[in-house]
Amino acid sequence: MNKYKLNFDYEVYYRISYDKMAEIYRASKVFLYTSKLEAFPLPPLEAMASGTAVVSTDNIGIREYGLHRYNCLLDTQHNEINLSRYTLELLNNEDFRLKLVRNGLSTVQKYSWNVIVENWMKMLEEITNDFNKNIRI
Repeated sequence: MNKYKLNFDYEVYYRISYDKMAEIYRASKVFLYTSKLEAFPLPPLEAMASGTAVVSTDNIGIREYGLHRYNCLLDTQHNEINLSRYTLELLNNEDFRLKLVRNGLSTVQKYSWNVIVENWMKMLEEITNDFNKNIRI
C-alpha cells in the first residue's frame, strides 16, 4: 500500500475509529501536526493525552496549550526542514522526548471534561450573580 515513494515504512489510514486512533497515538513516539490555521486543534492535545511527543506548526489555536520546548516543539516558520529537525531531535533524544511527554500529560489535565464543566459552571454562576445584582425589582 506504499503508494508514496518514501525511504521508510509507513501506513495510511482512512476513516478509522476513535479506538484505533488512540491505539496509533499510544504506539507512536512523535506526532507531527502541520496545520497552519486552527481555532483549537484537538489532535495534538489527543496525542499528548496518549503519551506521545508533539511536533507542530505554530498556529493560533495551538498557542492555547502548546508551549515550545515545554510540552511540544513548535515551528513558527511552517517549514518542512524545521519540522524534520524537530522530529529527529525527539527520536534521537529520549530524555527530552520523555520530558515533553510528561509535560504534555500535565497540560491535558487542564482540558479534562471535569475541568471544563467546572469552569462553565463558575462562569454561569458569575453571570447569574452579576445579572441578579443589576436587576431592580
